[in-house]
Amino acid sequence: MHNALPLVRGSSAALLALVFASGIAAAQQPVSRRFELSPFTTAFVPTGAHANTLENGFGAGLLGAYAFNRHFSAVGRFAYSSAEDRSTTTNDVNVFSYDIGAEAGLEKHLTTALRIRPFLGLGMGGRAYDYDDRESETQYSVAGYGAGGAELLMGRFGWRVEVRNYVSGFKGLSGELDSRQTRNDLSISSGMALHF
Repeated sequence: MHNALPLVRGSSAALLALVFASGIAAAQQPVSRRFELSPFTTAFVPTGAHANTLENGFGAGLLGAYAFNRHFSAVGRFAYSSAEDRSTTTNDVNVFSYDIGAEAGLEKHLTTALRIRPFLGLGMGGRAYDYDDRESETQYSVAGYGAGGAELLMGRFGWRVEVRNYVSGFKGLSGELDSRQTRNDLSISSGMALHF
């Protein structure tokens, strides 16, 4: 767990700075505030040492966002993926991710009706691993992420594509490790978005 603490502290400081900057920007240019809801499908891709433990998996989730202005948003996300334990051939693992963060982006008009908004994001939250067919306890860990992506917008509708790089503290799928170790995985997601 202590291996992940510098990442958590750094992510927290960056997130606070981003939220503070968004408040200043919102005060300088009044823009109508808006909510966004985006159901998505996702690919779960373990990398490094994590790829020796889990196979790639697929899943789905829901993202909610609140735009302070055209450039800064607060986001919350829940995702579920199903992966497979590499040490066995029959044990599926449910991977749950839940986090909050902030995004900074620039909105550009492609045509009079079509806009694109590339963005970068930072956040933190949690991760849970749970075997499908075993009675072992669910394993929880803290996770932080950096993200990049883009959203294509037309009126109230959009299409969002995002890649998140997660770093988490991992104690094994059944808690078998003596101490938490840093693990890395990618989440590649895509889905429709509704703004209101």
